[in-house]
Amino acid sequence: MEIDNLESKVADSERIAKEIMKSNFGVNLEKDRLNIFGKYREFDLVNIEHTVVGDIKFLPVKASAQFSTCYEYI
Repeated sequence: MEIDNLESKVADSERIAKEIMKSNFGVNLEKDRLNIFGKYREFDLVNIEHTVVGDIKFLPVKASAQFSTCYEYI
């Protein structure tokens, strides 16, 4: 049951982030794979021209040590 709740929070976070980014940049954003210095990586928010790229992370932080994980993604 707890996993379903977490998945719901992740889906909500992704939906909200996508709506905000679409609104701010005025472009449609979808998942896409991009070649970054010879390595392909999937991003959550990419416009068709590849000029807007974003990735959504949902990390439930339970201890201050987990903030280092957030910094690694940034």
